[in-house]
Amino acid sequence: MEILLLILKIIGIVLLSVIGLVLFLLLLILLMPIRYSGVAAMNDKPDIHFRASYLFIIKARGDFTDKLTYSVKAAWITIMSGGDDGSHKKDKSSKKKKEEEVSEIASDSVKECTASESGEKAADEEVPASAKETAASAETDSKEIYTWGDLADEEEELDKKALKARKKAEKKAAKEAKKAEKAEKKAAKKAAKEAGGEKEEKGPGFFDKIHDLMVKYLDKAEAAIKIADEGKQDVETFFKRKSTKYAIEKIKKALIKILKHICPRKMSGELEFGLEDPSQTGMILGAVSTFYITDDKFVLTPNFDEKVINGRFEFKGHILLGVIVYHVLALYLRKQVRMFIHNAQELKDSTMERVDDIKNVFVTSES
Repeated sequence: MEILLLILKIIGIVLLSVIGLVLFLLLLILLMPIRYSGVAAMNDKPDIHFRASYLFIIKARGDFTDKLTYSVKAAWITIMSGGDDGSHKKDKSSKKKKEEEVSEIASDSVKECTASESGEKAADEEVPASAKETAASAETDSKEIYTWGDLADEEEELDKKALKARKKAEKKAAKEAKKAEKAEKKAAKKAAKEAGGEKEEKGPGFFDKIHDLMVKYLDKAEAAIKIADEGKQDVETFFKRKSTKYAIEKIKKALIKILKHICPRKMSGELEFGLEDPSQTGMILGAVSTFYITDDKFVLTPNFDEKVINGRFEFKGHILLGVIVYHVLALYLRKQVRMFIHNAQELKDSTMERVDDIKNVFVTSES
């Protein structure tokens, strides 16, 4: 019995320690803040830097001067990164080396080609006169043979032209015979109809076809408008419900609270501005001074001598996931909010069905 109690005691201690560890991790995740900070400066070019950290392990950074660079790391492992890093520099250096090698190979090949051309010219100069004479005689013989061949080719072309002319004449005669046969058949049909007192039945005219098409598409449009009106009525009834109005009001308040929590807690900055016309600078300063409260954290300096925009803005803040989870759970536990989510899902499904019905109205009628 004592052994069984000891085993149960050990199992209970293990379970409690596991539950305590899980609770500790949950509290650590929910109550440890996500700290962030950033600096944005403007001096002819924008210069922006952003840093964030969570649980002293996950770190993120982003920089923008000429190009955007960013990275997210968990301890020493890089989860994602982008922009210009050392790898890009290595790629550029390797590309330069390859280009230099290609240029060296091309220069060597050009030198070899020039050397081979100079050797061929020397060989041509060393050819004896007897060889040149034999080449000239061969060319004259080939020219004589070519003239006899040209005469034979001309005779063949004349025969071909004569055959083509005969074929064209035969085709024209056949077409004229067909036309005559068709004219005789039409005349015979007309004579038979006149003799029997029959009248030719005409199909629908051009304007009749246009009228039928207009009636057809107007019927389609009327059916589609009816379906759209039903959807409009459903949307109006959805927004007129008291539960919907109550849920929207509560969601709006919760979002405002979450945004206030996410916004930076500390902000400071300075701005120097000036336009080409000093009067415009003074007008802007007067308009801003109605809303601007003099404070050491924000310094506004007008420049009436030159056109310039220089400034620096710093901010810091932190986000607690527990606060966001609390507001979301508080919303979801309200009955009206759950009804709002359910009704919104039903409205979405019904609108999609009506869109399909409108499509089917046009597709089925066309088929």
